[in-house]
Parts: sequence; structure tokens; C-alpha cells
Amino acid sequence: MPKSIDFEKLKRLLIQHGENTIRAFAKTPQNKELYAFVIDSQAFYGVISFRWNTSEGFAYTRALDCYKHYPDYRLFGHRGLKYSVGDFRFEDKRNKKLEKWGMQYAEILEDLWDEEEEEKADQVTDAFMATLIEVIKELEPSLRQLNLTDDFIAYVVEHDASDMTYLPETVSPSQLDKAFPELKAYETYKTRLQSLRPDEQVAFWCQTLADFEDEIESEAVIQLRTLSRYSFDAKDELVKLGEISVPLLITYLEKTVEELFALKENVNLMKAWTFQSTIINIAKAGENEISRLQALYSRQKQERPEAQDTRNTGRVLHALDPLRFPE
Repeated sequence: MPKSIDFEKLKRLLIQHGENTIRAFAKTPQNKELYAFVIDSQAFYGVISFRWNTSEGFAYTRALDCYKHYPDYRLFGHRGLKYSVGDFRFEDKRNKKLEKWGMQYAEILEDLWDEEEEEKADQVTDAFMATLIEVIKELEPSLRQLNLTDDFIAYVVEHDASDMTYLPETVSPSQLDKAFPELKAYETYKTRLQSLRPDEQVAFWCQTLADFEDEIESEAVIQLRTLSRYSFDAKDELVKLGEISVPLLITYLEKTVEELFALKENVNLMKAWTFQSTIINIAKAGENEISRLQALYSRQKQERPEAQDTRNTGRVLHALDPLRFPE
């Protein structure tokens, strides 16, 4: 850890700025029904800002032309507009001291990358995020000045991390349930599916993944959307199931490639990659499955030699056996 990065200074600056920001907002008429307070950050650049939103602020945003036709599943839940930090109505004012600290931090981090000190760079970004988490916890007494909703949450967001990465660090399980009841509901949904045989689970998730890609409003798609879940969640479940998923994924890939050969109207050019990337993430397959992929790749090379889906099948083979199928 480079000694020149003073995270204690960052902590002091952020707490002071946060307390001033909260105190100022508490005196405004907008201080009512505040449901989220966030430190929004980019760990690779040292960019930090406070953002927050109220029920009234969310109502304002969802009435904008670009959002007013959104269905409920795009408005609510942990992946909905309501918790889209970039769309929050309120943001702190510019703080030159924090900006100066961030620029110095970014320069040090860039030097580490230039020197290929990736492990040290990772330690720096981890320390950066840990500092932000400490700040949120330190600001809890100040936040009580605000008119908070029953499901209020204060948390940290990093732009390059998944949306839930840092939430459990500052939000209790009970408060998380209040803000996002769909999280527990999704776990219950999956528990029911896990009572099926593994091959039946694979069949369910493969078909659901295809339905998402084809924009088919199947029962599973409709249900999963109410739980703030989408095609990438279906992919994740197939990856968790592992090698047993690969034979059926190849069947769906073969069918999709046939559609590309026929160039049917409204064909989804990215659909093949959905199945290919899932197999790449699993990175394991039996000899029979590799033979099927070889046969598919050979035909693609004949009929669509320059197509991206053809190159991607080559990438799948490389991921499964890099020695036999070099890039």
C-alpha cells in the first residue's frame, strides 16, 4: 500500500462534507420521505459524490417522458429506476478538496498499473471502498436529522461492481428485506426449483433464457421480472449447475445458428452469444459435447466464415480445451 495515499484524510474530508450536506438538506422543504442515501464512487478514478432521493424526487423522475411508460418491473426493485443512483434527484455540491484528493489518488493508481503492480493496485481500490463504507457508518447519527422512510437505506455504490456488492456492508438484513423484498422472494422461488432433478432445472433455465432473448412473455419471464431478475440471472443459474447444463445449451445454440443460416426475419443476432458465453463461463464439457461444437463450427466456417457467431464458437472451443483449440 503506497504510504502517500492518505485514506484517513479522505475519511475526514468525506465525513465533514457529508455532515454539512445532510445538515443543509435537513433545512429544506424537500426533506421528507427520504428513502436512500448513497456514496456514489468510481474506485479507479477516485471520483466520489453523495446522492440521495425522496419519494417526491422519484415521482418527479418517473414522470419524465423517457420513463413515464416504464412498466412496474423497470421502476421498482433493486434494479429498477427507483434505485438507479444516476437518476436520483439530489446530489451534493462540488467539493474542491475531495476533487484534489481524488486526482492525487488516481495518479498513484495509474502509476501502479503502468508498473504492472496489479496486486498493489487492487489493495488500493479495496482500501478506497473500505473507507467509503466506514464513512457511511459514521454518518448514521447525522442522517437521523432527515425525514426517513421506514425502508430507508444508506449504502455505497461502485460503478464497476454489481449493484448489490456493498449493500450488505451497511444495510442490516431486516432493513434489506424492507427495501428489497424481492431478494428473499427470489431465493424462495429458486428453492422450489431446486427440488427438481438437475436436468429438469437445466431445461427450465435454458428455456427461460431463450424466452428472455426472444422477448416471449412466458410465465417464468413474467414471474422473474417481478422479482427484478432477467436473462443474466438465468445464465448465472446455468453456470452454477455446471457441466450438466452444456448439452442442452449446445442444443439451443445449434437451433439458433440454424436460424442464422436461414437468416429468418427478426432473427436476434446476439442470441447465439448468449448460449456461447454461458458455456464459456462453465468452461467444462464432455468429449461428445466438444464433438458437437466442432461439427457446428465446421459448418459455420463453410456458410458464415466471417460472422461473429462463427468466431464465437471458436472461442467456446478454446475455453473448453485451449491446447487442442488455440486462439
